[in-house]
Amino acid sequence: MLTSRVISLLVWKILSGVVLGCFIIFFSFSGICAAQDTEDSVLEDFACLLEAYPDFFKSIEHDTSGNIFFVTLKGERIPYRRSGDDVYDSGIYETLHIQYPLEPDRPVPQEGEDPGRIRSYALLRALYGSDKLSVEQSMRPFLLFGEKIMVPERLLSPLIKVREQLQELFAEKPHLERYVHPAYGQYWRYIAKTERLSPHCWGIALDFNPDIATYWQWSKQMPHPDQVQYPSEIVRIFEQNGFIWGGKWRHYDLMHFEYRPEILIAMKKQAAEKSGCTISYSHQEDQYAR
Repeated sequence: MLTSRVISLLVWKILSGVVLGCFIIFFSFSGICAAQDTEDSVLEDFACLLEAYPDFFKSIEHDTSGNIFFVTLKGERIPYRRSGDDVYDSGIYETLHIQYPLEPDRPVPQEGEDPGRIRSYALLRALYGSDKLSVEQSMRPFLLFGEKIMVPERLLSPLIKVREQLQELFAEKPHLERYVHPAYGQYWRYIAKTERLSPHCWGIALDFNPDIATYWQWSKQMPHPDQVQYPSEIVRIFEQNGFIWGGKWRHYDLMHFEYRPEILIAMKKQAAEKSGCTISYSHQEDQYAR
């Protein structure tokens, strides 16, 4: 039986307008969840995905082996937990249950602390396309300070907000504009020295000015001083609009911003719970309600 906390959570999602349409979620955790808080955790993670991608998911399902899936409107089943040995190809659970430090917090990342560097490739393929041709056909041009980059349609709205907020920032601090020139968007390729597809394949990752924002494989410094010195104003604007920053990884990628709104939503909710607040958060509005 669902707790009042879980029922309140789902009612809040419906009333807030995040759940579009009349989706009724029927599922049972019998034989799956040994503790009630595990059931709550699955529902809370599903709520994060609903808020991040409100037009995409419809239900939670499980199979006879106890595996949990988040199901899309098209019927695609995204595994909740990782089933294979590749830690970089994870389930929803592994990508959300991390500690991504929200700006201005920048603790020195320790070995193994790469929050957001692991991804659910099943989720990426469902959201943005399963092969190079379908992905590239779905790309849309976006003009960012005179440079055209290709991104998925889902990123157009948050990027418009990023552009507007950066324009305001650069009007006050024009010396910071050099951090976003040049800009690079969608490009189908593998992550350097691996056989894993880069998030750049789906256009959800943006790279800015590699001449002043380096990558861990190019540098002998670990950690790198720019992980602290990179302008907080720029990082904050991207985080407020759903993008995590690769500068917060142990294996840093200082030029790299990646659209992963579900991670930021989860971290905002976690921060609110720790402070005793009731949260009303959208990655597009970045607001708390106390």
